[in-house]
Parts: sequence; structure tokens; C-alpha cells
Amino acid sequence: MNSFARLSNRKLLRVSGQDATKLLQGLVTNQIERIQNGGDGLLACFLTPQGRILFDSFIYPERDVLESKNTPSYLIDVNQDLFQTARDHLTKYKLRSKLVIEPVDKYIIQQWGPKTERLSGSVVQETHLPHGSIIPRDKFYHIGCKDPRHPSLGIRFVDDKLPTSFSEQPLDVYERMRVSLGIAEGTELVNGLPLESNLDLMNGVDFRKGCYLGQELTIRTYHTGVTRKRIVPLELDGPTAETELLFEGKKAGKILKTIDNIGLGLVRLEYLSTLDKPVHLLAGSTQVKAYAPTWWPQAP
Repeated sequence: MNSFARLSNRKLLRVSGQDATKLLQGLVTNQIERIQNGGDGLLACFLTPQGRILFDSFIYPERDVLESKNTPSYLIDVNQDLFQTARDHLTKYKLRSKLVIEPVDKYIIQQWGPKTERLSGSVVQETHLPHGSIIPRDKFYHIGCKDPRHPSLGIRFVDDKLPTSFSEQPLDVYERMRVSLGIAEGTELVNGLPLESNLDLMNGVDFRKGCYLGQELTIRTYHTGVTRKRIVPLELDGPTAETELLFEGKKAGKILKTIDNIGLGLVRLEYLSTLDKPVHLLAGSTQVKAYAPTWWPQAP
């Protein structure tokens, strides 16, 4: 089904000016210089100096749509509950940088379904141009990106126009889809570690990048290859107020979010020794199944 949802739980901040690229490059886990000349946006996290997630974001370059293409400008897509945290964080590190930080009143749209691939510019229309010609790929959106976390999530963009062939769905439909895939965002990620949050598996961390705030722990964890916990999807046999997950009486993790009978949990990998079989846990008296997402390339 071709669908879209307005992400009413997300808000936008604009960072624009001569030093915008330099500021963001020094604060996020991904490579801002890769998008400084325009194109698709990317997924990135802002970290504390200790390397824990302060807030996650999608960052979209605006250069393609601005009259003055010589001025770097980016839209930062953040959870509404973390909007002030994001604004304060950017302002704190702005110092004397030549840039402006301001809110932007626009919707963020998540769009998915069989027709999404064509609208994202990933499919090139049939052409009669000579072999070897450079063919422009038309995109439906001007500011946005293919969601790099999972193909099923489609594209994410700032409101331009809505295709009449797509049906609008409530936010809950998108939320259930991402939770069932084992993908956390917003407040579910706060104070977590990037690799435990699967950012390395979702194109949210560039390990070749130079220095940025909180980099040291992230890089050390990556190079040692030791990640003891990860976020995984859960199935619950009933409601529970408990957040602690137990395996045979031992602490195995914690619940981060639930929607009806599904959820997300941060679970110790020692209990997920096989990717094709779930592990049975307890949250209070509630039975919980935790399992590795099918999109994991291998046991992390």
C-alpha cells in the first residue's frame, strides 16, 4: 500500500550561515561535508562529550532550493520533546560562529510503499539518449532523503507536495512499522550509545570521519568490536508497567517503548546467540519475546 504520514512528533531547526557546515561537522556522527553542496540528507546523532546520544536527527541540505546557493543552510529534523535540547546544544557550541539558528514551521512527511522507489529518483525512466549519457534522476521531493535505516521506511522529506496516489495514514501506523522493524528514534535513544542503538547498521555513523564531540568512545567501541547490548524488537503477551527484562532471574535488558503487543528493548546480545530464534524473557509477570531484526547483516 502506498502511504504517507505527517510526523507531528518531529520539528525542524534551521542552521544557516558561513560557518554552518563547520559547526555541524564538529558535532554529529555523520559526514556533513558530504552534503554541503546539496542533494539528499542523512541520519546523524548529536552526542554528549562522554559519547552518549543527546538526540538523533535527520539533516537536510537546503542549498538546492535557496536563491543564494553560496550560503550553507541545513534543516535539522528532531523529536519535538528534544527540540529545546537541540536548540540549546547548538547555541552552546555556536560561540562566535557566523550562523543563525532558528525554528522552521513545516511538516516532515514519511512516505512508503511500492511507488516510493520511483519518486525518490532511484529508478531511471526509459530513455533514447546515446549510451554513456548522463541522465538526471527526477525526485519527488526537494528537501529530504531516502530513509537510510530500512528500505521499508521509504522516503522522508519536508512538506512540498503530496502525491494523490498515496493515502494518508495516522502517525501510529508509521510508529508501529518502525517499532516492528526494531528501529528506535527520538526519546527512545536518549543516553544510549550509537552502536547499541544500531546507528552503525543504519548508516548513521561515519567511522572515517575526523574529530567530533563524543567521538572517542564511539570509535573505541567500534575498533574493539565489543558491543554487548543492542536495540531489538519485542513481542509481549500482555501489557506491563515493568521496564526491566529478566532471563532466568538475571537482568537481560530493558524495555524502551511499547505499542500494544510490540515494543523495543535494549537486550544483552549473549541472550541472542542465534539470529533465527527469539529469546523468551520476563517483564514482571509478562512474557516477552526478543529477537534479532532480519535486516541485521550478521550477529553484531
